[in-house]
Amino acid sequence: MYHTEELLAGAQWLNFLTEFYRNGLLQTAITALSVLYLSCQVLWKNKRTPGKILLLKPQGTLLSESIGPALNVLTLGLFVAARDADCIALGYVCLLQLVRAIGPDSYRKVLRCHIDAMLVGTLGLMLAAEGLPLMMVASESSVGRPQLSAATSLLLSVCIAVLTPHEWLSQADGGLDPVFEPTGEETCSWVDYLFTYSRAGNLIQKKKAKITIDQLDQLPSAYNSELLRRKFSQVRKTQPTTTHALASLLWTQLLLCTALGVLVAAAQLLSPMGLHRLLEYMQDPEQVVFQPRLWLAVICGGRIAQTALQQAYSSYSRKLVAQVGAMLTGEVYQSALASREPHGDFLSAGDVGPETGSTSTASGVLENLVSSDIRNITQIHDVLICVTAIPAAAAAAFGLYQLVGWPCLVGIVLALLGSPFESWIMEYVGEQEERLKTAQDLRISLASEYLRSIKIIKYFGWEESAAQKITQARATEQKHVKAIDIWEWPS
Repeated sequence: MYHTEELLAGAQWLNFLTEFYRNGLLQTAITALSVLYLSCQVLWKNKRTPGKILLLKPQGTLLSESIGPALNVLTLGLFVAARDADCIALGYVCLLQLVRAIGPDSYRKVLRCHIDAMLVGTLGLMLAAEGLPLMMVASESSVGRPQLSAATSLLLSVCIAVLTPHEWLSQADGGLDPVFEPTGEETCSWVDYLFTYSRAGNLIQKKKAKITIDQLDQLPSAYNSELLRRKFSQVRKTQPTTTHALASLLWTQLLLCTALGVLVAAAQLLSPMGLHRLLEYMQDPEQVVFQPRLWLAVICGGRIAQTALQQAYSSYSRKLVAQVGAMLTGEVYQSALASREPHGDFLSAGDVGPETGSTSTASGVLENLVSSDIRNITQIHDVLICVTAIPAAAAAAFGLYQLVGWPCLVGIVLALLGSPFESWIMEYVGEQEERLKTAQDLRISLASEYLRSIKIIKYFGWEESAAQKITQARATEQKHVKAIDIWEWPS
């Protein structure tokens, strides 16, 4: 593609992007990043690879296994003939295809992810650096025939990559029975995983018919509680705290969810930005740089990207929550079984002091931990999406300042002035939640003791006294629940 510097006079950032793209700096950067990340994955996988690997190729993979590499080689040849800098990234893709074909099965899934990411990244760079100049007003840019053929071949390669089902590697373990059948979620394509959800079509087509348990898909191997418990037990012995053990096991999932949270928040700004630019074009068409069809594509593509990223974040955060819940539940029960304390905090290793007043039994503490405390901890994905939205909120405030001007500062100042009140509400709600947990422990302990001693209570006629104490404990608990419900919604 050819264009002059005068055409890009209204967008200097596009000049720098095009220059870096033509020199191959961007392609070299994403290739080096992929090599570095792949090396870390291989080293990490060598330490944690299970003893037995079971590979399964779903239907549709065999055909794409032959078409995909051949089309990638053809695309590389077309870019080399066009003397385009994209041949750097595409040559790396062909090298990964060769290693994937002759290498061990345990690395096929990792290499597939890198191949798909490189193809999509190369196509995105090409559209940004070579396609945006074509979308400028009064643009005289032209597309050469070799470049058009290479771009078409690259687009076909990306389509095959995102439509090809994934191969499945079993999570084999020496002490567990191997799983011989994958689920639809583990073998579906990228398009199915993020957009179409055809793996759930057998349930949607039932209409008014009843859905039985046999029709439901099996849970993916990532939810195997026994496998998660064993991994956590091994790591917990080498880590000082439970938090360190969880972080050492799930740091990749945490980083992935954090990155997806940032992308979700950024994607929410695409459609408003496109709408704002489109309104600018309608007000003064002579002063705009890009054509309005570009902003129409941004408005539509922003909504699609937001939906896809939101689904990806929900999926990976759901897996993270399930893993954390399984590990913490196993840790709580292991600590309860290893403890000899019938009352109080059985998780602490210190001596139990003298009891004062009403105390809760270990059964109440255990049930409260499993039912509510672990659930509160696993709600980290809600906190994570709020924290990762801070950069997007700063970008939105800057865009609002450019759009409205200084009056938006009044709203920002008012929002900042309300932060101490929100902090007080959060502190108050946290204090009420602690008191609520204590009241729940006491109520569950009383109910457990009375149920175990029901014959004695009936024999001496203590039903009214027992019911009164349980009612009082429940009233105390409801008081804290009401306080939390009243003050939680403003925060």
